[in-house]
Amino acid sequence: MLVYILKSNLYLFVLLVSYYFLFRRDKWLLFNRFYLLFAVVFSLITPVLNLSIPESMAHPDNSHLNFVNDGIINLKQSNLALAVENVQLNDYQLEYNLAKMMYLMSVLIMAVRYFNNIRLLLTLRAKSEVHSWGTQRLVLISEKTNPFCFGKDIFLNKDDYINQRIDADIVSHEGAHARHLHTLDILFIELVLIFYWFNPLLWCYRYLVKANHEYYADNHVLNHGSSCESYSGKLLKFLNQTKQPLPVSGFNYSLIKNRIIMMTSKKSSKLIFGQKLLVSLSFLAVALIAFSFTDTGLRGNVDADSSKFTVIIDAAHGGEDPGATDLNHQYLEKDIVLSIANAIKEVSKETSIEFIYTRSLDKQVGLADRANLAKVHKADLFVSLHINNHENPLQRGLEVYYFDENTQSQISSGYSSKFAKNLRIGANTETLIKKGNFFVLRDSGCPAVLLNLGFLSNVEDLKFLNKEENQILLAEQIVNTIVDFSKN
Repeated sequence: MLVYILKSNLYLFVLLVSYYFLFRRDKWLLFNRFYLLFAVVFSLITPVLNLSIPESMAHPDNSHLNFVNDGIINLKQSNLALAVENVQLNDYQLEYNLAKMMYLMSVLIMAVRYFNNIRLLLTLRAKSEVHSWGTQRLVLISEKTNPFCFGKDIFLNKDDYINQRIDADIVSHEGAHARHLHTLDILFIELVLIFYWFNPLLWCYRYLVKANHEYYADNHVLNHGSSCESYSGKLLKFLNQTKQPLPVSGFNYSLIKNRIIMMTSKKSSKLIFGQKLLVSLSFLAVALIAFSFTDTGLRGNVDADSSKFTVIIDAAHGGEDPGATDLNHQYLEKDIVLSIANAIKEVSKETSIEFIYTRSLDKQVGLADRANLAKVHKADLFVSLHINNHENPLQRGLEVYYFDENTQSQISSGYSSKFAKNLRIGANTETLIKKGNFFVLRDSGCPAVLLNLGFLSNVEDLKFLNKEENQILLAEQIVNTIVDFSKN
């Protein structure tokens, strides 16, 4: 989801900059209207076309927190216990849920605001006098307000209208809004803002859309016989009157200066406009090319040598997803497993084995991207490195997970047993083999194991895992075990 938001904002920014410098002061107003709407729609849709967001990626990678069954299964395999237990969500998951709840609450507030404004306008229309005015309607209201329109309704103060204090040019201005259905643009932008309320770029688009509406309606008035000087004076008379607070087309006083400037400007020639359009399309093409490639931090050669035993080393979490932490939130799972993965890269000397890494930097990588890397390289083994935590600080030791419901289950089970025999994180620690219905185990398309290399909530495990020499020791144990696999 973060990748989607990033790409969407980059498209919004590129198109906004292009509009601001090339078209904002140009009087190709109908083009400007659809340019702004296109920019918003394009920026919302395009990132989805080259971004796969499966259900498992819609939240942080909590592989070390989720289990298939409740309780402990009393089975034995290679003299090791096979168990499944429940683990409570860690603090990061709670923070994630809190952020999600705050976002949804804000969406609810924005939705209530949106529909309440529409309700107020419909209620205002229902209790007011309505008169036909060509293809539009005049709604005469008792409230003191500036003229504005909503849909095909032009709202006017009844007393001002009857006493002819509202000039015909002002009514014509609002009529242009109603005739060209500018309200639909506003409703669309406001609807997007319900879900994208936190995005300042969209608020800029909202302002520019409304400004362009005013320029268009002003241009309509001038094209029907009114002079710029006379019409400008009529606009200035409304400066001291009550402003309509609802998000509808109307007189926005902060725009009056710009509106007068636009009235005196001229429409550029078709040649100049064509050149601007070409420059804008060039910017968009560059953005499409640049943003169509998602750098997820995946490493490896797609044309891996098929004669080699290919192993994917997956350092879990990364970027904004820290994974498990110790009780003082000083040490992070993402950092320790990345150190171990990098140590594997240093100690692996066996030329018959091809190690490929899902990440070598502190980047967040989607679960689907991790699993797909194994499929692309036709891997022989997928090893996911994790560290857990537990509400019980005495809980310690190493855990090995495999998925038992696909065609690779038997091989994965055998690999799990060998890892459990060969890996140690200190004396007198118990190693458990467990079944886990985790995305990377289930969907990697090859034998896969998930190694939980201890508990950060346990003092002894933390002390062991935090030392560089022990991280190298674990890396050597993992590499030696994989070497044994490759020779069988």
